[in-house]
Amino acid sequence: MFSRTSPNDFLAFLLRAWIRVWCIVAFCGNSFAQDALNPLIQLESHLQTLIAEKSPNLVALLVLTNSNAKPLSINAEPFDAITSSMGTGQYPLRFGSGVIMKQVGNDLFILTNAHLIEPALSTSPDSTTKIYIRSASRQTYLATVFASDPRSDLSILKVTATNIENTKPVEFGNADELKRGSLVVALCNPLALARDGQCSSSLGMISNLGRQALAVSQNNTDELIHALGTLLHVDCKLPLGTSGGALFNLNGKFVGLTTSLAAIEGYESNSGFAIPMDAGMQRIVETLLNGYEVEYGFLGMTPDNSLPGELNELRPSMTQPSATRVSRISTNSPAAKAGLEVGDVILSVNQTTVYGKSDLIRELSLLGPSNSADLLVWRNKTRNLDTLTVTLGKWPVYDDTKLVATQQRFEDWRGIRVDYPTARQRYLPDRFLTDYPKGVVVTFIAPNSVASQANLKVGQFIAKVNHQSVETPAEFDATVAKLLETVKLTLLDETVIEILPN
Repeated sequence: MFSRTSPNDFLAFLLRAWIRVWCIVAFCGNSFAQDALNPLIQLESHLQTLIAEKSPNLVALLVLTNSNAKPLSINAEPFDAITSSMGTGQYPLRFGSGVIMKQVGNDLFILTNAHLIEPALSTSPDSTTKIYIRSASRQTYLATVFASDPRSDLSILKVTATNIENTKPVEFGNADELKRGSLVVALCNPLALARDGQCSSSLGMISNLGRQALAVSQNNTDELIHALGTLLHVDCKLPLGTSGGALFNLNGKFVGLTTSLAAIEGYESNSGFAIPMDAGMQRIVETLLNGYEVEYGFLGMTPDNSLPGELNELRPSMTQPSATRVSRISTNSPAAKAGLEVGDVILSVNQTTVYGKSDLIRELSLLGPSNSADLLVWRNKTRNLDTLTVTLGKWPVYDDTKLVATQQRFEDWRGIRVDYPTARQRYLPDRFLTDYPKGVVVTFIAPNSVASQANLKVGQFIAKVNHQSVETPAEFDATVAKLLETVKLTLLDETVIEILPN
């Protein structure tokens, strides 16, 4: 696991440097020593300014549940009440932080980790969980979940109040530019110490990139995307409570969301993890800020790690030691349409090297459906390198009970809502996805709508609209947009259902 001391501990390095400077004082005089101190003094001043400027972007977060004993009084301050007595019937389930992403009028939108607010997503009728945030100006607000995605472990909270002060949301930096040794500042709420809204700060460096999370989601099928190797490893100590904090580069740009995944698994360490705000994660955050469900890219094939020695023929022009082998392809899937074949070996996605199946799944997932990807492929049959362009489908969601989406990308049409054919695992023809459905799946039918009267069912696949093939929600929406008359929907089994005008 992790050692108690970190060889990359930058604060220890600064202390040793300070001691050396004062040794120089004894031998070389004050003038020379002052010159040596100046860079450290400038760094100290810069850090103090950066922390002061960015602290208002952070909020402390508290998740409380009611034990059905004595509830908090109406005027009680939740963050203060939990420090004085646990006899109120209110018990803290989670402490953490949140990062203010934007303000629209009296609405604040705050980014945090999904695992922090998971109790608030319970569908139990006895659930009385509440989420509170406390700002740097010590104002406390009740928050609601605006959008949540368990696979990325990211959620957006919404706070609406008439007395919200104007805030300056964070500005994204590019985590793709981070390197091992890059200096970062963490602002977070370790061990629930920021109950007054004043998040703690620490200085550290990026120890490594693309690390795997030690914890995975509760269900066994929808694994965290971070278990595929997305995380920043930092040498700041990030114990319990540091989830949902911000990682800033020295330019004050938001480059990561801190998470105490290691501590959740029961391990204390002198290092921690952060979700990088790279292009893929920024896409996810923007999706959540719009209130949409986060969608992930999908090929419709089963990947495996390449066989030992399988890439030997590419030596010495290519030194890549391993890659991803195609072991199975679904009929009519994006992989099949692009020309991939069983036995092909995928070397890279959009020029990003993939060393195994986890790398391939991660890179394609983060692109999202309907996006294109260029795959560099070693064709075992022809013994040639080839570049194939694929248009991705949607990763099947196995458990959508923890998904929160408050907005729809497309309006319901005559009471019908559709999605990509692989949107939900429970609607697939078989668990192995032998045949990739050519159509869109019905995910919702409004009660008493013309669609419900036509006996259309949730889980059925629509292949054609008035003889026009449709395979994505966007295609369906564009096809039906201007249709005013009775419309004929052809299902996969060739059943035709007529949908009357509203």
